[in-house]
Amino acid sequence: MPHDPGEVWFLPPEAEEGGDPKARRHVLLTPCDDVGDIGVFAYASTQPTEARFGAACLLVRPDAGRHASTGFTRPTWVYPSRLVPARSESLLRMTGRLLDEMPQLRLLLHRALGVGTGTAGAGWRGKVVRLSSSRTATIGYEYAIVVTEGRYSERQRYQIIVPVDDLREFEPGPGDVEVTTGTWFGAIASELPGVLVAVPDVQAVFHPRDIEAWTGAVVDDTTMAKVEAALRELFGL
Repeated sequence: MPHDPGEVWFLPPEAEEGGDPKARRHVLLTPCDDVGDIGVFAYASTQPTEARFGAACLLVRPDAGRHASTGFTRPTWVYPSRLVPARSESLLRMTGRLLDEMPQLRLLLHRALGVGTGTAGAGWRGKVVRLSSSRTATIGYEYAIVVTEGRYSERQRYQIIVPVDDLREFEPGPGDVEVTTGTWFGAIASELPGVLVAVPDVQAVFHPRDIEAWTGAVVDDTTMAKVEAALRELFGL
């Protein structure tokens, strides 16, 4: 049976060095088949740490809505500003579902992604970055575009990224964005004929640990508009 946005699942501890050491509840934000698929989840925590840095978040109180169970046992901050991809085979246990809260959570996701707010005039949004060797080893991508909304991105905490790779190396799949015009991807490699922006692999990385450097490039408005359209389609915004 396919899994639907709003479901609350335990995900396993993060395997990479410095990752979350505990199995923890997350909220599914995209449809996800029960076999061989990847869903994108919002991280959840009983601590308001990132909220204090200005991250988009939703405070969920157990059983506060009209429907039976939210899946949480304590007041919990759900962070659409901290996105976590997970394979359907990795889902450990479903604990409940957000229903009344989903319209507000989608609005907050729209805000967290900075849709319509432009590029590097505000924080790191639109900057093309090189990821750390450990993050590259984990996700298979060395470069990415930051799409975090400007004010929170300036704090250099969790950055939402969409990975970028050489268009010659991959066949574009559903939701991917092909870019063959512009100058910004020359910062990745000289004479690169184009790139694939892997929007379905959108995720958050921890800036101090996972971002090695800014390449000096910022994506153009046309590219950002295409990326935003693909993000809206992915999340049903």
